[in-house]
Amino acid sequence: MPNNLESGECRLRADGNPGTRSIWLLVTGLMMVALQPAYADDLRGELKRFLYDEAMATFHIRSYFLDSQNPTHPNFVAQVVGGWVGLQTGWFYDTFQLGAVGYTTQPIWAPQDSSNTSNGTLLLKPDGYGFFTLGQAYVSARWQGQTFTGLSSIRRRTGSKSARQSRATANV
Repeated sequence: MPNNLESGECRLRADGNPGTRSIWLLVTGLMMVALQPAYADDLRGELKRFLYDEAMATFHIRSYFLDSQNPTHPNFVAQVVGGWVGLQTGWFYDTFQLGAVGYTTQPIWAPQDSSNTSNGTLLLKPDGYGFFTLGQAYVSARWQGQTFTGLSSIRRRTGSKSARQSRATANV
């Protein structure tokens, strides 16, 4: 059956040709999606709820000043600010949720001279540089009234042997 392009008529048939069949299925699928704006509105609303309405951001800020007088020079001194930022999405169709926590420490005062240095404080990277690290990332899923969470936790060595952490970045 030839197409009559001059009259603006174009027919598409699902005959035995695989190329024609896949085009016909694609057009049919697009028409079905286009004719269901309620699905698009529902998905848009669900994504808005997932990423914006129910999403939470948590900030925890702390500072630390260390002045360790050593019998021999250099003395270990530094003042830092840091903490953590947590982001958590809402539930996507009440079945799926994401979250992450990042930790940071940034110098306020980190001298690097012959009598005072921040290198021995273990508060900062060498030469007084701050850092950011991803501490946790997790995914939660709900199924039949139960919530299952997969957690990835990154451990960072800070030199502290104490279980209680008083530095600007917590041991994770």
